[in-house]
Amino acid sequence: MSSDPKILLVGNYPHDGQVSMQSFAMKMREGLRAANFEVEFLQPFSKFGRLHPGARGLGKWLGYLDKFCIFP
Repeated sequence: MSSDPKILLVGNYPHDGQVSMQSFAMKMREGLRAANFEVEFLQPFSKFGRLHPGARGLGKWLGYLDKFCIFP
C-alpha cells in the first residue's frame, strides 16, 4: 500500500459556464501537484448536453442527465 498522498479533485460541468470555478480547479490542481500530491482531476463529461449546450432550458435538463445519471 502506497503512503503517497492522493487527492481526487472534482470539477464543474463545462456547459454550466462557470469559468471562474473551472479556473479555480485548474489552479488547485497545479498547486497540489507542485506540493507533491498525486492529483486525479475528474469532471462530468458532456454526452447528452452536447446535443443542446447551455445552462438554461433544455440544455439545463440534458446537463442534469450528464451530471447525475452518467457521471460516477
